[in-house]
Amino acid sequence: MTRFHTTRLHPTRLHLTRIHPTRRGLIAGGALALVGLALLLGVLFPPNQPNAGAAVAETESKAADSALLVSEFSDTSSTLWLVAATDPAERTAFLRVDHAPGWEIGGAISPSGDQLAYVVLGPGRRNAETEASLFITQGPFLASGDGAAPTLLAEGVDLRGGVTWTADGTALIVRRTTVETDGRRSFAILEVRLADGQVTTQLQRDDVAALHIIGRPLDGPLYTALISRAGTRLLAVGGEKSTLLSSNITRGWSLSPDGTQLAYTEQRGLAMQVHVLSLAEFEPAFPALRAATASGQALLDETFEEDSRSDVGTASPVWAPDGSLSVGTFEGPPTQVRAEAELSTASVGTADGFALPLVWSPDGVHLAIRAFEGSGPGNTRDETAAIVGADGAIQTVSGDHILVLGWWNGGR
Repeated sequence: MTRFHTTRLHPTRLHLTRIHPTRRGLIAGGALALVGLALLLGVLFPPNQPNAGAAVAETESKAADSALLVSEFSDTSSTLWLVAATDPAERTAFLRVDHAPGWEIGGAISPSGDQLAYVVLGPGRRNAETEASLFITQGPFLASGDGAAPTLLAEGVDLRGGVTWTADGTALIVRRTTVETDGRRSFAILEVRLADGQVTTQLQRDDVAALHIIGRPLDGPLYTALISRAGTRLLAVGGEKSTLLSSNITRGWSLSPDGTQLAYTEQRGLAMQVHVLSLAEFEPAFPALRAATASGQALLDETFEEDSRSDVGTASPVWAPDGSLSVGTFEGPPTQVRAEAELSTASVGTADGFALPLVWSPDGVHLAIRAFEGSGPGNTRDETAAIVGADGAIQTVSGDHILVLGWWNGGR
C-alpha cells in the first residue's frame, strides 16, 4: 500500500462541529491542571465533526428554508435551538436533552436534513465509553409535550465515538468500546438500520489504541481510521483495503460529497496540516481550497504566492456542496508563535484570532464556524460559534458552550 503524504493544499472552507463528548467539567478551574496537549488538541479539533458529507449529499433538500441546529450546554442538560441563518438572534426551541453532570451530547443531522441522531450519557450513568445511548428524533419536541419524543435505538455505545449517518440516510454508525479490568480496550463498529432497528457489528479490533468512524459513501465501503504507535491507518471495512495516512496522529477526517476523496488533518505536536487522499487510487488529491473567512483566505493566498513559506497551519477540513474544500488557517508553526505576535488570520470581530469551519449549508451560502481568540493551537482563549454569509459578513451565535450539529430543514 502507498504511504500518503501531500505537500500543500489550496486554502478552502473549514468544517468544524464541536462534537465534544469530552467532559465539560474540565472547564472548571480545578480541572485545568489536568489539561495536557492531547486534550487541548481534542478540544480544538474534535475527532467527530458535524456530518458534513451527509449534509450535502441530497441537493434537492429545502436549502432556502434551512436553519442551523445548535446545542447549548449546561451541567445536567443541553438545550437544542434552531438558529436563523440570516439572523442568529432569531432562534426557536427544538429539544431539551438531560444528561449526566458534565457530559455534552454528540449528534448529526441526516442527509435529508429532517432527522437528528444523537448520543448521550443519561442521568445517573458514569462511564461515557460504555454507557451512552443512541437516539433519533424526527423534529422538535417541546416542554409542552408538542411533537414526537425521541426514539431510543441502542444502548451501551461510546459517547466519544459520536454518531455518523451513512450517505444514503438508511443507517447510523456508532462505536462500542469494551474496557477490560487491566485498562485494555477493544472496539466494535455498530451499524443500526433505521427501517427495522437491526444492529450489525461491522468491525471488531483489539489491537489498536483508538478506532474512529469516518463514514460510508454511496456505493462505497465503510471507512475507519485506526490509530496505533505506527500512526494512522485508513481501513476500508470488508475489502480490508488499507493505507498508512501518516506516521503521526491524524484527526478531522471528512469524506467528499461524491465519496471519492478523504480530507484529514495531520498533527505533528502543535503543527497542523490538511491533506487529501483519492479513495480510488489511494494517492494524493488536490481539490480547490478556500478559507473560512476573507482574512484567512488572504493568508492562504499569501502562502501560495510565497512558495517558500512553511509557517502557515491548516486544520479541520470540511467539504462544500460544490466539492471544494474549506480549511481553517493560522500562523504557525504554533511552537514558534510569540504571545505578543499579531495574527492576521480569520479575524472575527478582533484582529487577534482564527476560525475553523464546521459545516456548510446545503445551498452553499452559509458556513458555520468556530471562532477563536488567539494565534493557533497552544494559544487560544475565548471561543464562539458564528455564521459566515455569502457576503463574508460574520454573525455570532449567542450562548455559552455552543455545539453546532448541522443544518436542519425539516418542517420549515
